[in-house]
Amino acid sequence: MEEYRTHRRIADVRILAAMRKHTTVNLDWELAREAAEILGTSSIIAIVHAALAEALVRHRQALLLRDSPPNLEPKAQDSPRP
Repeated sequence: MEEYRTHRRIADVRILAAMRKHTTVNLDWELAREAAEILGTSSIIAIVHAALAEALVRHRQALLLRDSPPNLEPKAQDSPRP
């Protein structure tokens, strides 16, 4: 059983290693500095990861809004009182 666990851990490490990608990117450093302040991060990797996560959140929110039927009926508590 221990041999299976060891093999499984090695397989997990290989999968994680395959998911990492090292690349060279030309960044606008002023934009990166401003994004770091807004996102509360300091390293370039953290800035990029936070920006990617933010882009996904915005995209998912847009999909939810697009796919949700509009609720145009006013609620009783929303109507003005005399």
